Amino acid sequence: MSGSYVKGLSIHEAFNRAVNIHGTHNITIEHTVIYNIMGGAFFLEDGIETGNRYRYNLALFVKASSSLLNDDITPAAFWATNPDNHYEHNAVAGGTHFGFWYRLLEHPEGPSATTSVCPRRVPLGTSYNNSVHSNGWFGLWTFQDYYPMVGGGCDSTDPEPAVFEKFIVWNCEKGLEYVNGGSLQFVDCLLANNKLTALEGKKNMLLGVEAPYTDRGPMIRDSVIAAYAPNYPHSSGGKRIGIVLPWSAGFSVKNVKFINFDQSNEAVFGMTEIQGTCSELCGGWNYHMEQISFINGDQQRSNFRWLYDGVFVDLDGSYSGAAGNKVLPWMDTMDPSKCAKDDRFSIGAVEGAVCASTTKFARLSFNNPGMSSMLFKNVLFTNEFGTHIAPFADKRMTHKTGWTTVVESGQEYKMVWENIENIVNISYNAIFEDLEDFSVIITHNVSTRPDRVRVQGELRDIADASQNKLNTESSYHGEFYFNSNDKELSYMVSYRKRASRKRRSSDAEYLFENVNFQGQKCYYPDCQPPPDQNTLPPVTSRPEFFDWWSNTTIWPNNLLPGEDEDVEIKSGMWVVADVPFNRMNNLVLYGNLELDPGKDPVTGEYRDFVLEVGYLIISGGRLVVGWEDEGYRGNVEIILNGDQYSENYQQTSGATVGQKVIAVSGGLDLHGKQRETLITTLSKTAQAGASTIMLRQETDWEAGESIMLTATSYDAQETEVVTITAVNGKEISITPVLMYKHLGETLSQASGETSYSLASEVALLTRNVVVRGGDHADMERLGFGGRILVSSNVSEDDVLLVGWARVSYTQFKHMGQLGYSEAFDPRYAIAYVQTGETSNIKPSWLKGNSFDTGFSPAIGLFGCSGVRVQHNTMYQVVGGGMVVYGNDHVIEGNLIALNLWTGAYGGRSESKNVHYEASFEMVGAGNIDFRDNIAAGSERAGFRVRGELCGDEPRYTGNRAHAAMFGVMMWEGDEISTECFQVSNYLSWKAYDFGIFIQTPGDRINLNDNVLIENGLGVWTNTYSPGSLSHIKKTKSVFIAVGYVSGATEFFDCSTDVKPTGTNWELSSLARSWRIDGGLVGFSFPNADSGPNGLPTHPFKGRMSYPAIDGVQHMSGITIANMGERTCNSAQVRDYVISTNPSADDLAHLVIISGTQREPTVDTGSLVFYHHANPGKANPSDCVDMVCDGHRKALMEDVDGSFLGSGNPGFIVDDATNEWDGDPRFGVGDYRIPKAMLTYPNSTRMNPPPNKGIYLNNAIAYMDSWQAFRSHDTIYKLLVIESMDADTEVRRLSPIALKSRTGQTVDLLNGPQDHGWCAGYTCQKRISTFWAVVATGQTYDLYMTGSNPQHTRFYMLQADNSHKINLAVYYHSPMRLDLFANDVYIYPKNAEIESDGDYKLLESSASPSEYIPNVDTDAHGQNYFDREWQLQYFILGSTDKVDIIMKEVVIVSLSLPPMTVDDFFGENIVNNLAVFLGIPANKIRIVDVVRETSRRRKRQTEGVTLDLEIGDPPVDGQGTDDVNSGDLARDVLLNLTRQVVDAVQLGTLGDALNVSILGIDVQEPLPIPENSTSSDWASLSNSSSLLALIQIPTEMIYSVQLEADREQQPFPTQPQFEMYDTNGDLVDVLGSRADPWKIRAVLNINGGHSDAVLIGDTVCGFQNGICAFETLGISHSGSGYTIDFEIFDPSEATYAAVSEAIALREAELTAGFSYVPDKDMPVMIDELFDAVVDIRDLSSLEILEDIAWKDHTWRATLSIYSPEMSPSGAMLNGTLEADFDLATGIANFTDLSLDMAGRFFLKATVVSTPADYTLTGRSSVIEVLPNVTMQDEDVSYSFTLRSPLDYVMYADGMEDLIEASVFNYLQSTDPTARYHDFSVYSGSIYVTFWASGESGPMLTVVDTIEQAISTGLSLVLPDVQLSFDQYLMVDDVIYGGLDGMTTTTPGVSILCRFAFAY
Repeated sequence: MSGSYVKGLSIHEAFNRAVNIHGTHNITIEHTVIYNIMGGAFFLEDGIETGNRYRYNLALFVKASSSLLNDDITPAAFWATNPDNHYEHNAVAGGTHFGFWYRLLEHPEGPSATTSVCPRRVPLGTSYNNSVHSNGWFGLWTFQDYYPMVGGGCDSTDPEPAVFEKFIVWNCEKGLEYVNGGSLQFVDCLLANNKLTALEGKKNMLLGVEAPYTDRGPMIRDSVIAAYAPNYPHSSGGKRIGIVLPWSAGFSVKNVKFINFDQSNEAVFGMTEIQGTCSELCGGWNYHMEQISFINGDQQRSNFRWLYDGVFVDLDGSYSGAAGNKVLPWMDTMDPSKCAKDDRFSIGAVEGAVCASTTKFARLSFNNPGMSSMLFKNVLFTNEFGTHIAPFADKRMTHKTGWTTVVESGQEYKMVWENIENIVNISYNAIFEDLEDFSVIITHNVSTRPDRVRVQGELRDIADASQNKLNTESSYHGEFYFNSNDKELSYMVSYRKRASRKRRSSDAEYLFENVNFQGQKCYYPDCQPPPDQNTLPPVTSRPEFFDWWSNTTIWPNNLLPGEDEDVEIKSGMWVVADVPFNRMNNLVLYGNLELDPGKDPVTGEYRDFVLEVGYLIISGGRLVVGWEDEGYRGNVEIILNGDQYSENYQQTSGATVGQKVIAVSGGLDLHGKQRETLITTLSKTAQAGASTIMLRQETDWEAGESIMLTATSYDAQETEVVTITAVNGKEISITPVLMYKHLGETLSQASGETSYSLASEVALLTRNVVVRGGDHADMERLGFGGRILVSSNVSEDDVLLVGWARVSYTQFKHMGQLGYSEAFDPRYAIAYVQTGETSNIKPSWLKGNSFDTGFSPAIGLFGCSGVRVQHNTMYQVVGGGMVVYGNDHVIEGNLIALNLWTGAYGGRSESKNVHYEASFEMVGAGNIDFRDNIAAGSERAGFRVRGELCGDEPRYTGNRAHAAMFGVMMWEGDEISTECFQVSNYLSWKAYDFGIFIQTPGDRINLNDNVLIENGLGVWTNTYSPGSLSHIKKTKSVFIAVGYVSGATEFFDCSTDVKPTGTNWELSSLARSWRIDGGLVGFSFPNADSGPNGLPTHPFKGRMSYPAIDGVQHMSGITIANMGERTCNSAQVRDYVISTNPSADDLAHLVIISGTQREPTVDTGSLVFYHHANPGKANPSDCVDMVCDGHRKALMEDVDGSFLGSGNPGFIVDDATNEWDGDPRFGVGDYRIPKAMLTYPNSTRMNPPPNKGIYLNNAIAYMDSWQAFRSHDTIYKLLVIESMDADTEVRRLSPIALKSRTGQTVDLLNGPQDHGWCAGYTCQKRISTFWAVVATGQTYDLYMTGSNPQHTRFYMLQADNSHKINLAVYYHSPMRLDLFANDVYIYPKNAEIESDGDYKLLESSASPSEYIPNVDTDAHGQNYFDREWQLQYFILGSTDKVDIIMKEVVIVSLSLPPMTVDDFFGENIVNNLAVFLGIPANKIRIVDVVRETSRRRKRQTEGVTLDLEIGDPPVDGQGTDDVNSGDLARDVLLNLTRQVVDAVQLGTLGDALNVSILGIDVQEPLPIPENSTSSDWASLSNSSSLLALIQIPTEMIYSVQLEADREQQPFPTQPQFEMYDTNGDLVDVLGSRADPWKIRAVLNINGGHSDAVLIGDTVCGFQNGICAFETLGISHSGSGYTIDFEIFDPSEATYAAVSEAIALREAELTAGFSYVPDKDMPVMIDELFDAVVDIRDLSSLEILEDIAWKDHTWRATLSIYSPEMSPSGAMLNGTLEADFDLATGIANFTDLSLDMAGRFFLKATVVSTPADYTLTGRSSVIEVLPNVTMQDEDVSYSFTLRSPLDYVMYADGMEDLIEASVFNYLQSTDPTARYHDFSVYSGSIYVTFWASGESGPMLTVVDTIEQAISTGLSLVLPDVQLSFDQYLMVDDVIYGGLDGMTTTTPGVSILCRFAFAY
């Protein structure tokens, strides 16, 4: 379409774009003004369109549209889907969003869909001299991805710069922004007065290793950026940044001038942020700067927000003061001799620094540490100068949930995680970026020598370590070194590598290294376990032969072990302690040690022991303190001394031992005195201040012992420990008095059959055997206590030693070591690690123990099975109480109280810590018994479990949680099965947020017999997948059976039962559930989604994906109690049984409830609460312009009336009338009803239906406290409407109106919100799937605002065979609709099925209503299409689906004379038409007959209208995937359309059909479903003229006579023809739109040249009644020519015309240059270059294709154009003459050169043979550089000269000559400078340029230019002497008084130019 154009139009107030180009190339759109346009205005459709040229257009006020594509909500004046188009000299003013938007998809879509084209990689066409101002958002936006590549192929990887040149943007929010960009360059731009920034880049990508920081990389150069224009309104609020730099490497800033950055809220440079990806603590990349200059403000150069925000490399000193300097945030690890703080770069949150050119910095990012406790901690980097911190962040540009910092070359950094000591196994993934000539050493402290180390690649043996300490000057990349003295492991990262080529200086690549660092200590030697040779069970009593400890003969030197000695008991010994121990350093048991209680025969007292050691190592031996059947009777205290700095105990294998440890790879028996009562409860509430408490039972507790009372509020911190002072039966006296109230109550069901204890547990902590971590400084804050490790080890003689431990009635105090929680190194109070299966040989169990004030989880089971953990009490654990992995354990009767969150422990405030540790962490456990355990006081969760398989007998029973944030928790991946699992028999009481919280991809959850009391929200579930985009309908089910739920009981205290305070709660805001005006909620509606909701880094109750298609929550047999209104702190509060999720804006899935047991304490007003929609969601990023449906379409069914209390089944129906025509923020009202619903078939308007919202019968009642309706007489179901088209997320259908005919009630559907997040912006995609509440047995009309999908699916949810509706769906055009029920084709009700399976449609005998399906009697899928109202009726029943698919057909509507039924001969017409078209008769069917009496007449003619359909018949039973397959493919149908229309317009159809035809309408086939993604599908399918009346042509008029001028060029005025009908109207369609009638031009020579032929396009087609030629011409001059114009297609047409006589002059030609070297790619002196000469038409400058049209040959001669303006004496050398190639029309010169530096033009002289023509032409400028090394450039100055001559007369079109002349003059007078970036502009004649060079010589240059100007500079140009005024500006300031006018204020001239240019 290279000759097609849109020129000089005015388009205004359009509702659907201005100019749309679809699947078309090379069109010119120019000089067109558009105003007040909705949606993208100048619009490229599919992304295939290329070569189109937009020039000199003006777009005014382009605004948003919500009825086109989703992208049109934020429209652009110019919307480009393929970058290979040309935008030049266009202007945009005053739009709502963007000026230019490059919206590039991965592949073209719509009818042009192909995977072979990748617009995101296509090079940019042209973007030159475009301007935007006063737009709401950005001047230019590239979103989401654009990374142009050489060649533009989908596999191309070599970056190609895309240059956006001379962009002018002012008064917008942002000037220019790219999101994910490649080598995007912004050149010679003027950006001023933009609110936030002039230029922002989000991220550079796919740059390769060679493009970054080079001329091929991303950059801005040669530009001017002004913060504001003087005296022009500008924003003073918020931060205004000149350039916001991207978060990636490779960006450069060159020759940019910054003006007026002098306000406190302004900065020249800042770094970006990307919402949803990373908003803080990001960055760290390098940016290169050169030729930076400032006017009026240079003290606010960088806005650093945090450390590592970025590093500026100052290449020439213009930014910081010295070339090579680095500017970055100050760090305390900087060398003060090289770096200093600088206020110019310190206006942000952190101070900036300038570092010397000798410094180099690299970006380091890392994550995935080997220990989870390292997460959320700061990392400290320390070198010889100090320490800086790398903070943790969950969102990063690289290495999410990790760290980023900057490290300096030549430094060694010690890298330490804060508060993490004694690391054994260390690992993480890292990347070091920008490593050119860079080396750094990273060092870690480890507690033991690793066995293997990896820097990159595979793990290497420690023997491969360097023997010498690493050195940044000599060591190689990947080397590592272990310092055994300091226990330091170091590795080297460097550009220096072994066995690699030496890098050349030209290898300017962007270098980076990925490091997967790991230091590994193997568990066993060679990392392989030897066999366990122990086959005997441990002995159960003291052996016959043993030694007393007091026997000195068994000890070295016959001396008992002294103070602080290392003590060892050898293998085979059994030593019995009978005397007190001295404190020992280490005690190692290869043999056995037994503590003898030794009862004193006099006092009856037993022996007490204190065993105080640093390490107690049991390696094959055994420690016996009491026996399994008889606990120790005296008192024993084992004290483990040391701190985190103590020396680690070293063993050659096994788990890490560490410090303060009992390490058991033998046997451990710790058995205290058995106690009768370990745990009981209060029998009476104890108030704060009480000194006595009452227990439920008498105990064996004694005065002086410690007991613990658990919290009974929401606050776990209200757990208390007191000391017994006296015991009187059940009454216990205590000290100190209680600080908090502790309940001691019982809650009974109304029946009295069941009761629940709401009482504080009271547990005994004191035991006579104690293991205690010894005190040390800051022990509790650091959390470093003692520990017991039961594991396996390998002895020195290579024997596997597997540990076991039996521990009962022992107290553990100050045990556990904070931060060590990994399975390979769990430093808990006691941990079993890799001990295998428990047996009589290796017996392990824990019973009746107490854990008091620990610093980690108390108990851990890893790599073991069959351990029994029973009746243990754990008080104050950190990060969980019990962590269980493995099978066959028994976990029973344990109590955990006060489980502290690690992120707030010890004064910490880890805001990024998203661990939600549970008191009982059971997700690693399988096949265990878990019963009667209590989590009482958990700062985060009580239980985290994986559930049990449905159908299995529950083994998780009787477990209780209270005083927690979460009672029971399950996250994605925890579940035991994704098909069905159960969570049963839990009691959750006083969980502030969630009693039971489950998120899972599981299909079914069974919640059986759970008790929920006084929880913020009792049950919340989220089941997700499959995604609704998959169109897979899978019911996501939650079954809640039996159980009990209660709101606030009589024991609830509003003064104390409040939200806890403190860091834990402040940092857990995402975990909040919801309360309705402060009240409690029993259940949430189910949440079924396409994907998980992003926890724990997003709100736990939130939804982050489209709803799943089907979800349901069944609730049966549940007892509800204490739900009603209550007074709380003088306010009325109401608790609710069930509530919708306030965050479920898209959909509330169905709830079905039955068998409810309502206690008298339940108020009907508290049964349910439906949230109203949030108007804040009605915004372009979420629900667009109308609230979404989630809080307007909630539905709950009471199957048996037990819930509602009526005894009658009923429904609770949402209030969809809320804010209808009310608050405009909701966007709901009659004005949103589709216009078609309010229009009669005769186009008259009707009033909106009187009733709004969901259909309600008269018996329904509105319940104020529910915000919903109550109904007992109508059955409701959820209806699903799915667009199955490929563009379901792109093309908007909503609002959809659903009108019930009974009651005339209309509801509106909007669909789900936009859940996407694309590089910091919403993706502007919303799935077109809708859920509606419908009443069964009703007939509904459904109208869409957008065009109907080509494939739509419908079904109801949770319905049975008795549930049906009759749905009537409006279609804009009368196309054929094939309907399938469960994939089986269903014939229309008016179909008469024939024997071959074909059918015909019967004519109605009365009215069309007789075929409308009856909802009471017709089956699912029965259907009928009412052509008058264009409604597709069908019955939808049960949960079966109905698919409606538009079939490609041709519709022919014939108007016939009046006739009776007996006269009607439709079948004959069908047969005759089939014969005429040459197709079988079963391809044609009658679909409608309208008689003259019908009110459905389409036009005012008497008689019968017969509607015929041409297309493949449906095949009975065929699937929905094959609807548009068959014999009559689309191209065949288009041809048949043409045949029919031709026959009508030629007057032959009536004869062919043997019938008189009064009129005919024809509809062409529409696109097939796969091609529905283009926006013109909407306009096609919505068109009211699809069924077009065929006009009969009667006259063709030669409406525009051609006008000729010269040969070899198109006629200046092209011929045009118009076709009219008998009414004098243009014939809109001739043939068909796809294949119109065509005119052919035929030349008559007559008296003209005998060789003459027509040139250009000789055929044109009719469009809208006009056939216009575009490029027609005649090759030879002459006179007497005529042209015949005749319609040749169809050949039967007889219309013709002939032109008048034509005379043509000879061609006026000129010479031209197709190629010379571009000035941006200069050549060197004497360097060879090419030139290509061509011949052109003088007026059009089009290159002649046929230069031998008159048998001429041609020869070209080259010379220097205008030598007087070129360097004096310059010579053009080489072959200067060449003949033209007659085939290609060009002359090639291949060995040219110039011998002097300067700017030159070539002159071509072309002579023909015969000598009829002598032509000349000049080239564009060629720049020649001297063969010398360029000097350093320290400074740059801009200069402006002025000539008094008239610009139009002397400069217009000669700007390049003037530039070259000035350049050559300057070069000749002072060649020491580099002169560049010339520009000539009007206002007289102004010449601006830059000069760059060394600072000293540049002063001479300035003086030289001043001298020339002051003495009268005059230059010779062709035909003119160019003289200059005594006027000189240097850097926009009048220089030396040479003004010739009043002095100009510095810095203003450029802004004035800007305003003038616009």
